[in-house]
Amino acid sequence: STNDPLREAINLPKGAVFRRCALQVNPSTYAATYRGKGNSGDPKTYAKKLLEKASKLEISVIAVTDHNHVGGIPVLREEAEKRKIHLFPGFELTSSEGIHVICLYSPNTDQATLERFLGEFGIRDTGPHAGLAKSSFTEILACVREQEGLTIAAHATSDNGLFKVLDGQARINAWKSKDLLAIQIPGPMENLPSGMRPIVENKNPEYER
Repeated sequence: STNDPLREAINLPKGAVFRRCALQVNPSTYAATYRGKGNSGDPKTYAKKLLEKASKLEISVIAVTDHNHVGGIPVLREEAEKRKIHLFPGFELTSSEGIHVICLYSPNTDQATLERFLGEFGIRDTGPHAGLAKSSFTEILACVREQEGLTIAAHATSDNGLFKVLDGQARINAWKSKDLLAIQIPGPMENLPSGMRPIVENKNPEYER
């Protein structure tokens, strides 16, 4: 104690801190694998340019995900540490029904553990690919929770998203899963299709969480 109550009060934590996040950052190989056009430069150059851009945009948290692959994480992790940007490692899976799911883990999760987690979903190939996991959407959610990670239903309103792949009771059950913590949508909620917006706003009784 400094016997100065005002100074002590000023030095206390100031409550919530809002951070700008990018929770689906792709490694250097992503563009060549899925868009037919590679990034210029080697993985280190790509990582440096990407994190420089993140710093300029005041992004302080990123998550790195590739389809069924974690090989691009180490170089991005190294560059993020230099810039004091928090990095959540992970991967993107496609459930047995065809739903894309982002799976994220603690920043201190090492590479071997990430590879083991992928293996638990039946992913054995060492390179990036968009093959199906052996697990259903809700099974992936439950397994990632057991792995002490979290899941996001990727681009939920698009062709490989939760709302397009499932319907009826299957979609209701998936939506109401206690393990589904977040979804990814392409813009403000007011721009969602009329059938989806009441669900996301928790105003549809059938889907109420």
